[in-house]
Amino acid sequence: MRVELQQLEGESVTLVRVSGVLDRFSCPHLKQRLARAVEEGENELVVDLSGVESVDSSGLGALVGVLKLARRAGGDLRIAGASQRLSTTIERLSLDQLFRNHDTVQDAVTSFRSAPNHSS
Repeated sequence: MRVELQQLEGESVTLVRVSGVLDRFSCPHLKQRLARAVEEGENELVVDLSGVESVDSSGLGALVGVLKLARRAGGDLRIAGASQRLSTTIERLSLDQLFRNHDTVQDAVTSFRSAPNHSS
C-alpha cells in the first residue's frame, strides 16, 4: 500500500491518495500517517480511494478511527473515488451514515466549503 499526503493549494483540505491493498497488514501505517497529520493540524482530509484494489474490515476500521480523530479536532474526513464494490460495502455496513462518499476528489473538496459545520 502507498499513502501520499498533499496540502491542496488555496484550500484547508489535505488530500490523501491511497493505492494498493488496505488490509490488516497495511492499515496501521495508514492510520499512523493520518493520525500524525491530524495532530499537526491537518484535520480536513479527503481520502482518494480510486487507486485501492481492495479493503478489508481492518481498513474500514482504520478509516473510521481517523474520521473520529479528525472530528474531535474540529475537522472531518471525506472519501472519494471508492469503487462500486467498496461503495456498496460501505452502504451495507451503514458506514455511509459516517462517511461522506464522493465520486471525485473535487466533489469531496467542494463539500468542505459548502458545509460550515463538518462534525456530526
